[in-house]
Amino acid sequence: MNDEELIEFGRQLAHPRGEAGLEIAEMLNETNSGMTNAATDALKITDGNVLLELGHGNCGHLDMLLDRADDLQYYGLEVSEDMYREASRRNASKVESGVANFFLYEGERLPFEDETFDRVITVNTIYFWKDAGAMCRELARVLNPGGVIALAFGEKSFMKELPFTRESFTLVDSDEVVLWLELAGLTIEQKLNKVEKVKTRSGELVDRPYAVVSASKK
Repeated sequence: MNDEELIEFGRQLAHPRGEAGLEIAEMLNETNSGMTNAATDALKITDGNVLLELGHGNCGHLDMLLDRADDLQYYGLEVSEDMYREASRRNASKVESGVANFFLYEGERLPFEDETFDRVITVNTIYFWKDAGAMCRELARVLNPGGVIALAFGEKSFMKELPFTRESFTLVDSDEVVLWLELAGLTIEQKLNKVEKVKTRSGELVDRPYAVVSASKK
């Protein structure tokens, strides 16, 4: 890809739109699956939990989440109208039954009351938050006492080598994320560093180091 195409690819990752956005969302279902599973493991979901996800994309992973326990309820937030529509279409039966609920938001203030959710998950979205510290405070606000949040993200040392992250991305490392969560009043439960094989757009397999940080509200 030339520079212009790389920049557009990065913008699509931040805010998928149109046919290209739908194609990228399908790709992310595959490339994010390991991180999504690891973050879900860190949540320790139990029966009856109310879940919140920030940046769900087309939400092709919803069945995996809902299979973790019984009587779960899922809420998804997206800044991308196309992803909101696609996730709603793809999971229409769960929306109709009230198990899944999808909403658009502007990317900063979470449109929910205090202490609404038992578990919060977000995968590969932190690079696009306008103010990471403020968002961590918002996540803490909507989390129930005893609740757990899990954030999964590529480590800065790896992400900075990817040419499409030069614009639209604010790269982070796990120590920064730990600090933001602690300043939001949360207690760190786990900081897990992992490496997985992922396929690039050219079909090449590369090692991707990533982190999962989980925290609880006492």
